[in-house]
Amino acid sequence: MKKIIALILVFSLCGVLFGCKNDGDEQSTPARKEQEYRLGFALIPSKAGTDVAFKATFAAVITDMDGKILKCVVDEADASPDMNDFSASIGKEFPTKNALEKNYGMSSASPIGKEWSEQAKAFCDYCAGKTPEQIEQGLGADGKIADLQASCTVYAGTFVECVKQACRNAGSPFTAKGEVLLGISVNCTLSSSSDEAEDDEDGEAVFTCVTAAAATDTDGKIYQTYIDEIESRIVFDTEGNSLENPEYTPVSKQMQGSDYGMAGASSLGKEWNTQVNALADYCKGKTQSEIKNSVGEDGKVSDLVSSCTVYSKNYTDAVAAAIENAK
Repeated sequence: MKKIIALILVFSLCGVLFGCKNDGDEQSTPARKEQEYRLGFALIPSKAGTDVAFKATFAAVITDMDGKILKCVVDEADASPDMNDFSASIGKEFPTKNALEKNYGMSSASPIGKEWSEQAKAFCDYCAGKTPEQIEQGLGADGKIADLQASCTVYAGTFVECVKQACRNAGSPFTAKGEVLLGISVNCTLSSSSDEAEDDEDGEAVFTCVTAAAATDTDGKIYQTYIDEIESRIVFDTEGNSLENPEYTPVSKQMQGSDYGMAGASSLGKEWNTQVNALADYCKGKTQSEIKNSVGEDGKVSDLVSSCTVYSKNYTDAVAAAIENAK
């Protein structure tokens, strides 16, 4: 009888031990829960001043539902044609500072020996886990972040303002399980509609910048995307001097909304931002290749004949590039 009781106790103890181990395994590998996030984007163009150039700051953010930034990307465009050979610049694409990386050439002049793209990334890393208000509180009177003296000494005031606007512009929530990646793309060119100044008439520089932000999963499938375009027209004389009002600042098509004035000329009676937002909705759940393959030879998406008839290849290319850049 004693042996039987002992065996019962041993088996009971083993059951308790195995039960504890199973409980521990479940606690160490909890199932991931779906969470809600928002994607936000903003661009801030600079005033024209006396330069024949297009300059702007871009920011994209992913936030949680409390407005706390989880991921952030900032970039800048500085498109300046060669005024000594303007015609050679027509059709040229101007890489952003992030795209230029070491070729931008800031490190040698930087007191901390860091390139612009490295300093911008340090700023974005600093933003993670903070609200826009907390980021702004870290900005000193000199436009720099005091906590980033060793990693980011560039003027950050415009970064902060652009990130704040991106958070305010955050769209409808999307749900995701696991890590969410964030990428942006900026394609800035001197349009073929630009003209060189002649002896009897002024020239015109037309800068066109198409940009997109994308929130994706780790396989590159889109949760949410945002598309915008901005055009800057600058008149100049034969000496290469801008004749525009120095206070002139271009406005993006998304920001113009119904003021852009496409609805009256559209076969659908829809404004530019309405049509492009339909394209952005169409991209949800798709991969880079699926988005690129959706465009026909006419540059339009045949599945969107009732909601988006604008030429779309440049926009789908922008979204595909944003997916490529997502981290």
